[in-house]
Amino acid sequence: MSSKESELELIRQERQRILAEMKDVQEDLADVERQLEENRPDFGLGRGSPQLYEWEMNLARRDRLQGRVEKLQVALDRIQEGKYGICVRCGQPISAERLAVLPATQLCAKCARELAEQRKKRRGPHRHR
Repeated sequence: MSSKESELELIRQERQRILAEMKDVQEDLADVERQLEENRPDFGLGRGSPQLYEWEMNLARRDRLQGRVEKLQVALDRIQEGKYGICVRCGQPISAERLAVLPATQLCAKCARELAEQRKKRRGPHRHR
């Protein structure tokens, strides 16, 4: 098998893995949506509900799952465009090890580190009270 064929096979396998993860995430999302619909707490004035905390946790979980679906879709789009595994910041290949752990990543490890450092500097030093 040539290098190009090997690369195409790895991309095909990655696509299948992302599709499987997408299916799992979408099933989880549907379950959370169902729970939110079935377990809507009473928000009446002066009336609380122990279900309120659980409902809010499900709202947060739904948001995280929707974000995951969006990232996985971007990864699938990048596969379709022939850009999967290429860093959007520097244009260099993203390591197979990094993609194995973070299949939806668009940044190589170096660029991800640099961006994290930039964010950290923008936040400034932590203040102790």
